[in-house]
Amino acid sequence: MARQYNNSGGERLILFGLFGGGASSLIGLVDGDSHGETYELVGAGTNNPDTSGVNKLTDRGISELEFIDYNQFCEEREIDPKRRDSNSQYHEEWLRKIEPFDPHMIALSGYFKIVPPDFLQEYPLILNVHPAPLHYLTPKPEEGVVRVSYDSLIDAGNLHPKEVEILMQENTLMRAFRGETGVFDVLVFGHAYGVSDLRSTIHIATKDVDSGPIIVESAALPIDMKWTERMIRNRNWDTLMEHRGELQSQLKEEGDVPAFRAAVELFAQGRLDYSDNVVIVDGHEQPYHGYQLNGE
Repeated sequence: MARQYNNSGGERLILFGLFGGGASSLIGLVDGDSHGETYELVGAGTNNPDTSGVNKLTDRGISELEFIDYNQFCEEREIDPKRRDSNSQYHEEWLRKIEPFDPHMIALSGYFKIVPPDFLQEYPLILNVHPAPLHYLTPKPEEGVVRVSYDSLIDAGNLHPKEVEILMQENTLMRAFRGETGVFDVLVFGHAYGVSDLRSTIHIATKDVDSGPIIVESAALPIDMKWTERMIRNRNWDTLMEHRGELQSQLKEEGDVPAFRAAVELFAQGRLDYSDNVVIVDGHEQPYHGYQLNGE
């Protein structure tokens, strides 16, 4: 079980990172002014030893890197990589790899797998970054129905988290911009409801994807609403997809990095806590969108 963090005695917050690509959020943590003082990334792991994040972390002195190729792992154990229990077995191996580092917190940066319940139980303090604002709600689709548009969109950002819990239960709502298509959904579906900016969201990882308590949201990255409307009207989907990629790359630097760094620093400084899905910063309960950065 992960050790408990207590900053009252000046203890440094110890992190282990899991990443899938460029590890931009982990790089941002290592490059932060507080790295090595109030917090420290002591090691990291990935599925792919050839990914660009490996060299970037090594260049910054993070030499304790672990690798477990998922397909190779399944092949060696003669298990079907598509089965759910294969993911659990894979993460059992990660638990063995991570244990010697004895971290307080796990940081996910573009991690390619869903973290299973057993892993979450072992490390309940896991931060994930999502490249879209998660404080918008929409009705859940009927079982077996593929969503092609949003019937409605509710901005729950300024509500109290307990109010949102009740609202979601009574009206069968879910977070709108979850999953890999989050940025594209903001552009196409959010546009119809006046969503005019993107934000990176740092949240606690839970068994449900992109559904944990929102800790920090980045400053807003404005969307060109007139241009987007024109692309949608003319059905220029390829251009929109290309623009989605550009926005997501921009958001990594301007959103993911400062938001992740802020979340870790707030934890390390003892300024941030959360209880029963309510985030508390400097003794004040935060609304549903968590601690929101203002871009200054």
